[in-house]
Amino acid sequence: MHEPFYDILDRPYVSGKSLVKAGEDVVLKCKYAGSEAFAWYKGNEKLVGKDKATGQLMNIYKTRYLNLTLPNVTSNSIGKYGCSVVIGNTTLTTTIHLNVLGKSKLKKSYPRQGPKFFLR
Repeated sequence: MHEPFYDILDRPYVSGKSLVKAGEDVVLKCKYAGSEAFAWYKGNEKLVGKDKATGQLMNIYKTRYLNLTLPNVTSNSIGKYGCSVVIGNTTLTTTIHLNVLGKSKLKKSYPRQGPKFFLR
């Protein structure tokens, strides 16, 4: 038996900033035109309703939107986020990789004072 072929239009469409500063709020957007259920994941973990992530489902002209809001991102927020839809036995996922720029953890360095030299 052959796997069904899914057009690129069947996949969820993902958008949002992928490079943000630590402490910013991030909104990742997923748009899907089908009637099947879809959800946000980080790795294998479903995110909607978990931790700081919240989902908002909107239906506009037969297109549905599921926004994932990540408030006050930190280095723990870095990773691959995916919006997945299940059609029969097939899961279609579109991903975005979030990178977070934080404050530098490097310590300030000052020049060391070396031995004193006298020129004659």
